Amino acid sequence: MKVELGIFQEQKRIDEYLESKGIKHNDIVVAGPFATHLQASQWMDFMEEKLGKGKVKRHSIGLMNRQPWYGVAFEKSEAKRSTRGSKQSQPAASAH
Repeated sequence: MKVELGIFQEQKRIDEYLESKGIKHNDIVVAGPFATHLQASQWMDFMEEKLGKGKVKRHSIGLMNRQPWYGVAFEKSEAKRSTRGSKQSQPAASAH
């Protein structure tokens, strides 16, 4: 299954984004915080390199303000279960 990576500033934004795109997912792993968009993008580049180019789909959701950025990794799920409001985000150590 293809891994999806993303960067975001607010957890509710990633949840809203995935729901608006109709993306059902398994557990989400969160990395960070990263001080800047650039650092979060570098994390995403690093993860894509480790997983293999072309084997991931990338997302970026943020307001470009001074709030920290976070990375997210997940696999799309085939199940038609709702993920909204569930405690599926799992904190992870920063990959950098």
